[in-house]
Amino acid sequence: MRKVLSIGLLLAVLLCTFSVAQAAGVNLAFKYKAGEVCNYKVVSTMCVNIPGSNRPMEMHMSGDITEKVLAVKKDGNIKLQIKMRNMKTVMTGGPNGQSSRKIPDQTSTITINKYGRVISSGNKSSSFVDSASSGDLSSIMSNVAHYGLLLPGKTISAGNNWKQVVPIPNTNAKINIINTLLAASVPYGKQQASKIKQSASAKMDLATIMAASMKNRGGVSSFKDIKGSVNVSGSTVYHFSAAQGKLLKSSGSYKVVTKIVMPQSARKQGAPANINTVSTITASMIKK
Repeated sequence: MRKVLSIGLLLAVLLCTFSVAQAAGVNLAFKYKAGEVCNYKVVSTMCVNIPGSNRPMEMHMSGDITEKVLAVKKDGNIKLQIKMRNMKTVMTGGPNGQSSRKIPDQTSTITINKYGRVISSGNKSSSFVDSASSGDLSSIMSNVAHYGLLLPGKTISAGNNWKQVVPIPNTNAKINIINTLLAASVPYGKQQASKIKQSASAKMDLATIMAASMKNRGGVSSFKDIKGSVNVSGSTVYHFSAAQGKLLKSSGSYKVVTKIVMPQSARKQGAPANINTVSTITASMIKK
């Protein structure tokens, strides 16, 4: 009995110690030194269920990201050069069967503060929509928080959350994000990491997105009569090293529901009145 009580007491002490450590909180911030280089491996898959097709269309993308610190300014802001290398896509299930292509290397520069907020971007594309439609992946990244992770800028404990709203330029759409600290410290390999869950959702008007896309690319929208909506929802889990001040890993899954109402002119030519698609997107990013 005494041995059992001793073990119980030891467990209680350990649990209390763990609870105190969690309750003590953590203040997370990116930490960089001039000239420092970090490398990441990125992998993503998008699966689209197409109406009338027995086989979904899938696109797999993989590549590397090299991040070089160009300068750490007196105000604490960090200027980064981000290079996307060895990016390639493989598409299956489409009308042309399997196809693949290499994406040219892309280099961009951004300045962030220590909590990940993008202060300035040296990219040519002026909007998220333009970036997405043109395939300019570096610009897409630079139009949101650094790797999508915006730290709270204050001491937080497990269970605390912080919110952000990201407007999508040239549209009336916004991305609503809720971040939650799941744990202040969890084992990650041979080190410790803070675990953060980010839940995001957005509802966008399809006609507005199409019009903005064509306008930013210097063309005239041929989609002005198309109506519909795009709903996005999902979450990403981040492992962040408070000691290193670096993102160690991110892994997320999102669902995209697109509803298209075809114009009358298209219906007269035999097009269906409505086209609905459901896409799932998974993505991961791991520090090498």
